[in-house]
Amino acid sequence: MSRMASLFFGVDPDFRKTAIAVFRKSLHHDTNHKDLIDLRVVESSEFSIPNVAYGAHSAIYSHLISARTAETLEVTVEDPQIYLAKGPARHGDIMRLAQIAAAVASVASMFPDVRAIRMPTPQQWKGSVPKEIHQARILSRLGVPYDVVKGKTSGYCVPKVDGLGGAWAAPRAKGEWKHLVDAIGLALWGMAQAEDVFRLGIKTDTGNLISYRR
Repeated sequence: MSRMASLFFGVDPDFRKTAIAVFRKSLHHDTNHKDLIDLRVVESSEFSIPNVAYGAHSAIYSHLISARTAETLEVTVEDPQIYLAKGPARHGDIMRLAQIAAAVASVASMFPDVRAIRMPTPQQWKGSVPKEIHQARILSRLGVPYDVVKGKTSGYCVPKVDGLGGAWAAPRAKGEWKHLVDAIGLALWGMAQAEDVFRLGIKTDTGNLISYRR
C-alpha cells in the first residue's frame, strides 16, 4: 500500500439511524480529530433496507468523485451477532440489523475503488466493555473531550465539539452520537487493520475481511 492518503469508512447499522463516519488519513501519521472529514446519519422512518443502501451509496459516491488521485477506500461495517447469554436484544431485531449491514457491504462492493470491506463482530472490534467506556476510549484517542450520557441499559458519549470545526461541527441531535461514535470507532478499527497490512505486507484480518483488492 502506498503512502498516499486513503479514505476509511465506518458504518454502524441501525433500524432508524445508520451512522457513517469517514476519515482521510495517510498510514504513516498518527490519527487525530482533524482527519475526520464526514459524519452523517441515514434516517429511515421504518425498517427499510433500500433507504439505508441508498444512503450508503450516496456517501461512498460523494467521496469517490472528490477523491484525490490514487486514493483508495476501505469500508468497515459492524456485523451484528446473536449472543445467547447476553443482553435483551431480540433475535429478530439482530437478524434485521444483519440484513442492513449486508446491504451496505453489497453496495460498497459495487465500487471498484473500494479496496477492502471488513465486517467485524462487536466482540472483534470493541470487545465486551460497556458502550460508554469504549466510546470514551475512541474520543480520547482523537483528543476530543466528551460528556457521558447514562441510559437505562447503557450509556454513550457526546463529544464537546466547540472549536473542533469540520465534520464535528454540524448540528445534530444529541442521541445521534450513540451511533456516530461507534461509526467513528469502526473506521478507526478498519484503519488499524489496514496499517497492519501496510506495515507487515500481509492480510492479518482474514477472519472479517470479505473483500480485498490489491
